[in-house]
Amino acid sequence: MMGQEITDPHGMEYAGSVAGLGLLPIRTETRPSKTTRLASAVTVADKLFDQPLPTLRITGYEIHIGTSTLGSGGSAFAEFDAAETHGHPAAEGCITADSRTFGTYFHGLFDHDDFRHSFINAARTFHGLTPATCLEQWSVKRDKSLNRLADEARSAMNVPKLF
Repeated sequence: MMGQEITDPHGMEYAGSVAGLGLLPIRTETRPSKTTRLASAVTVADKLFDQPLPTLRITGYEIHIGTSTLGSGGSAFAEFDAAETHGHPAAEGCITADSRTFGTYFHGLFDHDDFRHSFINAARTFHGLTPATCLEQWSVKRDKSLNRLADEARSAMNVPKLF
């Protein structure tokens, strides 16, 4: 959707071709099978909003129905682990040459505290704002909340009888 064009030769969603938003130098072709898997990768983009981006390990759900081909004016955002791509590292996502726009097939990217904090600070610096003084560790807070919910559910029901 963020790219130049989406083609659908198999009529999966819309037979033919439609223009994308033109935000990324990619073209996407839908495929008959949908990719949905837990995946991990490492960011390879060295800048975000023209600010340094450290190399970060990311995991999430890779979800898409097709393949995207990178054109000129952009580069890969991340690289899948070689173990997940039959021994060959594979590019994932796209970031524009000016590092202001990126897209990825990773769902849950902003659940990663390190990535989210880097994103927020890069965006703030780009717009002339001071770095954030307090960045919450959302993953820790989320895990504590889920554990508390599980404890409450377990104490409110007879789990052995339920099984």
